[in-house]
Amino acid sequence: MDADPLSIFLVKSDSKGDRLLFKYPYKKSGPGTSKDGVGGDGQSSWRRKTNPYSLIVPDDPHSKDFRGGFPDEVLSNLFAVKQELCDAKFELKVNNVRFVGHPTLVQSCSRKVPKSPSKPIMLVNVVFALQAPASHSIVKCYYELSKHLGVALRHEERRSGYLTQQIKLMIAAQDDRAEDSNPDNYKAFEVIVDQCSLARDLKKVYIDLCNHGLVQLRVNGWVYVGFCLPHKVHYLHNKTVKVSPEAISKYMENVKPYHGMLLLVDAATLIDSLVPDCSPTLTRLIKVFTPLKSLQSLAADADLTLRMVCNLASHLVYWGKAIIIYPLCESNVYMAAPNNVIHTSSPLVEKFAETFPGQNLIQTIAEFSFPTSIRQMMSPITGDDHCKTQVIVWLLQHRLLLQLHTYIYYMPTNRGLPQQDQASGGGGKSEGSICELSTPSETMSLSGLESDGESAGEENGNWETEDFLARLSPDERTTLINIPASPNQLKLLIRLIQLNYLQGEHHLEDIMYLENLRRSQLLQLLDKFREVLITCEAEDPTLDMFYPQR
Repeated sequence: MDADPLSIFLVKSDSKGDRLLFKYPYKKSGPGTSKDGVGGDGQSSWRRKTNPYSLIVPDDPHSKDFRGGFPDEVLSNLFAVKQELCDAKFELKVNNVRFVGHPTLVQSCSRKVPKSPSKPIMLVNVVFALQAPASHSIVKCYYELSKHLGVALRHEERRSGYLTQQIKLMIAAQDDRAEDSNPDNYKAFEVIVDQCSLARDLKKVYIDLCNHGLVQLRVNGWVYVGFCLPHKVHYLHNKTVKVSPEAISKYMENVKPYHGMLLLVDAATLIDSLVPDCSPTLTRLIKVFTPLKSLQSLAADADLTLRMVCNLASHLVYWGKAIIIYPLCESNVYMAAPNNVIHTSSPLVEKFAETFPGQNLIQTIAEFSFPTSIRQMMSPITGDDHCKTQVIVWLLQHRLLLQLHTYIYYMPTNRGLPQQDQASGGGGKSEGSICELSTPSETMSLSGLESDGESAGEENGNWETEDFLARLSPDERTTLINIPASPNQLKLLIRLIQLNYLQGEHHLEDIMYLENLRRSQLLQLLDKFREVLITCEAEDPTLDMFYPQR
């Protein structure tokens, strides 16, 4: 994919001139892969063609030299920019390759003159080679990684002169190979990897980006550099989705407190993978995590603010450690996610059998061919409710299930909402003409909504109810009044209509949260007014980003 780096370079420039210190990969290999699991041409092994009879077309960009045929001296000259361009974004496109970096100025740690304010200044630039069509979002991520690496190197140079020491070793290794009677360019880089920890770190950065899109290392064993390439991380989870940092930010903006979080890895494993100096609030959140709780409940249990919990959840989603769901409960309805092709040779089938011995993934998915609620899955006889809940969690973690929510439409006539009166020029009927059409029996029903013991607030609510009913057509008004519902239920229906909750844009759980209602209240409303309310089941568009795109 376009998010994979083609190569990584380290360039320095000082009073002695510019020089390419290290690059990886530093040689081309054959059609196989290297011992690191990465192809010699910069492509990860899982991207390679598996057909032994396929031909590589000469114009295929993957078959071209990612360096454009430039020698190392030319590349060092391109990447060693002027001092005025340092500490800013560096981007250069040459043919089918885009180079991205962050030139950083580093003050050399000279122990001979420690008190001298005029220590020599050196430029260091960690450059990534990407495919030219890489999106702006991908380029921005690599720029941030180059910046983090540059800042870490500057810190270590000030602290212990680490960068100066590593540069001397790299230059010495290159000079030794240059004096050899049969110099081989890549042999020098192999020696550099063996002798220099910085070179090993840069090699690890490249391999980790190609393999799983995550970088976690400590430069010189001291400064921690953590980086996530969400395009690659979420692509490995599901190759049908396209995720970017901007999409994740927009996704999290639409998340509401009644939503929940689902970890994609074991909680204990996640805690063990955290760096020792990570935020303790993240550890507290993970310890109280359960897919049965909403974000609001997690905030209360972890003694954190809701905003902080949402920020931590956004961080976990960004790193591919969690997704946002609606908390598990018996009323949840699920069906098999579309575009998820599961066959007998799928690796998920074997993985599912290892996790749940005696069960078959294809048979389990078949049970969700039609919308099925958790309550329907539970059996009071077998007593394996916990196991079935774990199965549903596993299926959700692997994006094999999609939750459906109930949306409500107000349909007062056979053709839906009444159209505007064409005879009046599209302006609709006036309130006076509607009132003239009302019958004495309907007028009595309107006044009968108010009881003798109601308070002033209830009288105002009744007036709003009468005013709403008076603006309806005779057919609508007659239909609503003849429905055997209590005045409070009619008031609730009218309130939901006026707030535009019954136009198919809000599902039951959303209405429950926004209006502080119980599910039983809405279900009773649906039952009483089933003549004018219809329902349909669909996924929540807020949470469909990480599911296969249709």
